[in-house]
Amino acid sequence: MAVSFTYDNDNHLIRGVMTDRFDASRFKSVMTEIASGTNFAPATAAIWDMREFDFHHFDSELAQNISNIKGKLSSRQGALVAYIVPNDLGYGLMRMFQLMSDTEHESMVFLDYDKGLEWLILKVNEQQDK
Repeated sequence: MAVSFTYDNDNHLIRGVMTDRFDASRFKSVMTEIASGTNFAPATAAIWDMREFDFHHFDSELAQNISNIKGKLSSRQGALVAYIVPNDLGYGLMRMFQLMSDTEHESMVFLDYDKGLEWLILKVNEQQDK
């Protein structure tokens, strides 16, 4: 699995990309780096582009594995997250993941990158106005 991220200074959010099949150790490494808060706050909002992720191998066991990794990163609690998926399969599986997830954060699943980004920026701005 290829996982990468950059920090979007203009919109104050993380732009992540996940492709191919899931690799737990790589995912844990990237999430630990994000949660460290070295270059930005640990609970910074994130948009995850998963349009090239292989959802054919995504099942409840894998969703639980991801939830367990994310659940151990308490500094990410409360982070806003937008997941961008390629199709109805990805949409349904990520909705299942949301329901199974132990983490406390507001998230949405989108089929359209621009709509996901628009939602995330709106939510980030709402938080900054509080």
